[in-house]
Amino acid sequence: AWLRRLHADCCEGGATEVPSAVLLTGPPASGKTSLLSQLIVLSLGFELIPILIHAQQLQRQLLEFPDAFADAWNWVDAFLRLKYDAAVYCMLRQALTSRRGLVL
Repeated sequence: AWLRRLHADCCEGGATEVPSAVLLTGPPASGKTSLLSQLIVLSLGFELIPILIHAQQLQRQLLEFPDAFADAWNWVDAFLRLKYDAAVYCMLRQALTSRRGLVL
């Protein structure tokens, strides 16, 4: 509920200095992936588009394609550009720039 309120406030021109990020950490098998799966399912009924980025995949791409990350807008943009075809990348980039992307 807090994420929906925060998103609605930002879309209506409200304060943007409130942190809108959460770092989820925990030991193996503690339910991090299950929680993210639930967030994805719950966000499907909302205007945010879930974008799941696994840290291991991001790290692998950082090591394999350092130039792509050096030239990109940010690391999420570089990851999406490398992972998806042009049409999907453009849709996800549009979701991010219109503040409708939920990066998980």
